[in-house]
Amino acid sequence: MYENLRQAMAAKKVTSKQISELLGIAEKTVSNKIHGKTDWSYAEVTKLKQFVFPEYDTDWLFSFNENIA
Repeated sequence: MYENLRQAMAAKKVTSKQISELLGIAEKTVSNKIHGKTDWSYAEVTKLKQFVFPEYDTDWLFSFNENIA
């Protein structure tokens, strides 16, 4: 799971729906990506970093923790 991304979303009050609208994908797809069921594309990571989370380090934001369900 991308726990750091979830923390950043909570801190900035960004919802999965808002991310889905920005990226042009389904909200369920965003959920699958956050939970590590589907991979993030480079374009998606770049867009999120640029428009939503510019203050966060990309490596930190998208570090995956397999031990979190």
